[in-house]
Amino acid sequence: MDIKFIARLKTDYNNWKELFDSTATEMNIFCDDHKTVVGQIGKNAALIALYDVDSVSYTHLRAHETREDRGCRLWGV
Repeated sequence: MDIKFIARLKTDYNNWKELFDSTATEMNIFCDDHKTVVGQIGKNAALIALYDVDSVSYTHLRAHETREDRGCRLWGV
C-alpha cells in the first residue's frame, strides 16, 4: 500500500525536515524509508509519500494516537 498526504507543519519546513530525516529507524517499522519522498509546499506544509507501507503496522501505530497528536508522533506535524 502507498500513502500520500499533505501535512500542515507546526514549525517551518526546514526544522521539520531535519526531524523527519532523523526518524528513519522508526519509519522502517511500517514502510520502506528508502522510497519515502517528501517535498516542501509553502513555509509550513509538506507533501509526504510513503511506499510499500505495511498496513498492519501502520494501522497499529495510528490506533495508539489521539486526535490531538495524530500525525505528530513521528514527524512533528
